[in-house]
Amino acid sequence: MPPSPPPAKLSVSFAHGQQFHATLSQGQPGPPGPAGPPGVTVSSQNDLTATYAADTVYQNPYPHAIYVLTSWQLNGKASMVAMCDANNPPSTPIAEIAEPVGGTGMTAPLTLLVLPGYYYVFAVMSGTPALVHWIEYH
Repeated sequence: MPPSPPPAKLSVSFAHGQQFHATLSQGQPGPPGPAGPPGVTVSSQNDLTATYAADTVYQNPYPHAIYVLTSWQLNGKASMVAMCDANNPPSTPIAEIAEPVGGTGMTAPLTLLVLPGYYYVFAVMSGTPALVHWIEYH
């Protein structure tokens, strides 16, 4: 086994005049810990713009999480909320987008990470937002 590195000295001075000093030592490495969960692998990208719509509840049918990326033209004073949970319909708000007062229309993203079996909806809260893109990665 290689020797341990020499201790590191740490000194911190605070604005009000106090100081903190410490010596940090590193011992020999321990045994490896348990393996963590597998990482997320994206294997497909589906453009659902032509078939999906606001205010419709969808469910993640996959045994892994999916990433849903949407973008919306807010058309002045429009607002939306993304909701997602295990209930149908979902009622947990995750993210919102809204046009500022006096806005003349802007495009904004609204995204979700949807757990396996969970339901999700992009709900219109006000105005008439128009879907620009709906892409799902899984």
